[in-house]
Amino acid sequence: MRHPVLLCLVLFALCPSGAWSRSLELHGVPAEVETAFRTESTLLDPALSQNATALVIERRIADDTASLQEILRSFGYFQANVTTSTTTTAISFTVEPGERFSFAPPHLEAEGVGSPLLDQLSAITHAVAPPQPYWAGAVLETEAALLQFLRHNGYPQPRAERRVIADHGSRTVQVLWHIVTGPWRSFGDTYIALSPGLHPDYVSRRLHWQPGQAYDARLVDATKVQLLRTGLFSSLRIEEAHDAPGPGLPMRIHGDIAPLRTVRAGLWYYTEAGPGLETGWEHRSIFGAGERLATALTLSEPRSHLGAELTLPDVFGRDRRLILSGQVLDETTRGYATRALLLGARARIEGDDRVAVEGGLAYRLARVTGTWDQTHHLFSTPLQLTLSTVDSPLDPRQGLRLALAAEPFTSLEDPSRSFLLTSAAAWAYLPLTPRLILALRGRSAAITGTSRDRIPQDIRLYAGGPQSIRGYAFQSAGPLDADDDPEGGLAAVDGAVELRWWINDTWGIAAFVDGGGAFARQIPESLGDLFWGAGLGLRYATPIGPLRLDLAVPTLGKRETDAPFQLYLSFGQPF
Repeated sequence: MRHPVLLCLVLFALCPSGAWSRSLELHGVPAEVETAFRTESTLLDPALSQNATALVIERRIADDTASLQEILRSFGYFQANVTTSTTTTAISFTVEPGERFSFAPPHLEAEGVGSPLLDQLSAITHAVAPPQPYWAGAVLETEAALLQFLRHNGYPQPRAERRVIADHGSRTVQVLWHIVTGPWRSFGDTYIALSPGLHPDYVSRRLHWQPGQAYDARLVDATKVQLLRTGLFSSLRIEEAHDAPGPGLPMRIHGDIAPLRTVRAGLWYYTEAGPGLETGWEHRSIFGAGERLATALTLSEPRSHLGAELTLPDVFGRDRRLILSGQVLDETTRGYATRALLLGARARIEGDDRVAVEGGLAYRLARVTGTWDQTHHLFSTPLQLTLSTVDSPLDPRQGLRLALAAEPFTSLEDPSRSFLLTSAAAWAYLPLTPRLILALRGRSAAITGTSRDRIPQDIRLYAGGPQSIRGYAFQSAGPLDADDDPEGGLAAVDGAVELRWWINDTWGIAAFVDGGGAFARQIPESLGDLFWGAGLGLRYATPIGPLRLDLAVPTLGKRETDAPFQLYLSFGQPF
């Protein structure tokens, strides 16, 4: 062999170098640069662990050196010097950053733009003006803001030509922009093309722009968000015909309708109530214009329910709905048995996807068998305000939900038996980590206007059960009669604290404490009257929400009539 030394060097470069155990050391690197560099470094790639050859390491050192120099320039260190050194235990990058360059006054030109608009554009460039230190990200963010401002003010297709000049003598960087605004446009005619199942008028009523109005990209985005929020579309595109002549910009909306029918079913098991079945059917555009018809059937030993609800959109204007409902209820609890017919009509006004106000009329015909056998004809005017920022109705992990309600009841048989039912409830979901959620719930309700004995037993306030105070039987966390049956009260408060931990994407566990109670008077006499329960839960993720198994025991406030534990099995989180 004529060149044994060269052969040995080649073999050393190509052979594995053993476990990658050398550390990465940075000296003299500005903090903002180090943060960005550690994100981009190939030497810190988790995949670089074992069997990396010396050739691979050398290539990565070269790549990281070039990356570090580029990041230094992006933060204004145009005169920085980078050196590297390696030992058997470490790779070191040493930086002499030099003085950081700052922004010089920017220069902005815009074709065909009048003085007022040009002044507004110039004001946007404050982030790239003296005495701000140079940062390439500020240049890109400012340019995006300039183009966005034009798209909000009648120019749908602006573009920017940019030059960045670094002056090493003054250690400043000047940014020069030449803005080509393109022609000013207004909204023209809108053409709507949908797959069968939804009338185009439903879409046209949700347009946030009017023909002749100056083009504004925010109105286009708001229209798309509102249409997607209806849940009626599987895909939606809003296109602009930029090649059309004249100032009017034709708009085209293309949409594919999502499946409009849904069938759902669920099972549950509660210790005090036994098994239950819930099923329903829904059509989200039954007459072709976004009208929603939903039916629901519940079957269990203590409660059977059949209901239907028809929602008519745009009856009182956009985002104003009329909701017609009817229900038949047969319920038997420890305290009473009732058979009821409930009819209602209410208007719903949505300010956005977070706030909604509902108000309307309701009629309740009920035969109640309990302390007394009575038939009630009640007329009411329910009113409710809701606010919600939760991310998911079935398994919320972040957000807040509030609900305030008031419902005056008038007896059609005896107006002196009229009363007012009010309630306030709040739910909060705080993500402590991506998989650990703290869930909080609280409710307070009261009946005023008459005595408890004059309130129908099926409308009185109760506490206890799977959605109230776990560990206690349904409606049992409150006053009892001589036979230990729930009497209901004029006030109720309850709340819960639950810690939910998703171990992985499939399994989760929970620990919770619930407390509260129902009271014969509007205000409980002492906190010692409250009932407390605690327990543990198991969660299994399914496509339709988590399957929940909770075991709860009564703690403080437990009476001899309370069972030692309660078991709950159902779909969905308890709140």
